[in-house]
Amino acid sequence: MAEANSEHLEDEEHGHQAALAIRVAYSQALETLFALLGAMVQAPECVIGWLLAYRNVELESLIRKLTRRQTVLHRLNIEPTWENLSAVVHRYFAYDDEKKDWIAKGYARAWSRFAGEFLNAKTSDEYNSIKHGMRARPGGFGLSVGIEKVYGQAVPPEEMKPIGGSKYGTSFYTREKLDKGMNFRARRIARNWIPDNMAEGLYLLAWSIGNVVGCLRILNGEEPGKCQFHNPNSPESFDLPWKLSPGVTDCSFDTNLPAEGVEPRSKREILDSYKREPKSETDS
Repeated sequence: MAEANSEHLEDEEHGHQAALAIRVAYSQALETLFALLGAMVQAPECVIGWLLAYRNVELESLIRKLTRRQTVLHRLNIEPTWENLSAVVHRYFAYDDEKKDWIAKGYARAWSRFAGEFLNAKTSDEYNSIKHGMRARPGGFGLSVGIEKVYGQAVPPEEMKPIGGSKYGTSFYTREKLDKGMNFRARRIARNWIPDNMAEGLYLLAWSIGNVVGCLRILNGEEPGKCQFHNPNSPESFDLPWKLSPGVTDCSFDTNLPAEGVEPRSKREILDSYKREPKSETDS
């Protein structure tokens, strides 16, 4: 996905579609990696069963606990931390100890950062908006600030100071719970991201997924020599998915709706508000 779409990012007509394709693949790869790691932690001898049974909320809870180093149910002989899991997965490399050490530590560091993105609520909302009916509008935003010389008069553009922005990103609506009852409001969120970062991330994610699969095969009786493992060429490569920064990642400039001005509705009231046609004599 990275190779197929990166070359089209600067295309005037299809650049944003290429960026969104990379963005969707990135979130899909995040879930795939953490689902496989979840199966490794809790059901290494029945991987397919765990993958078929987990729900997203359960996977998020497990990854959050691993990130916070909290106690989780597991079937391993080690404490399941990102460092320990990476050491187990990457112990099969035929390298010297020094190289195996920076590889294992590099993947552990990357998995921890990937977990932060996987658990980010705005990242999840954006991903759902893109994949469900394309509710997200493609394109990033720029943010500049300036000091008014005359109250109420806009600062001239040439005097504004840019603090960040990106050509790529999305804007979408998310649900914001109000204080009372079942009421909520739709709030518009804008996000910036850099598809080149995600393209680099897809390589690390693809290698990670392949390495975890290889480890799971070995744990289930496969000979290590029949399993492939991949790694980048240098320790610095593990930081490439986060090398570039848009400066400002997200914002929301929207109308504020105070909860006091909204009449709260209960679930019962909402259901009763629907018109119900009386049953005819022929209805059973």
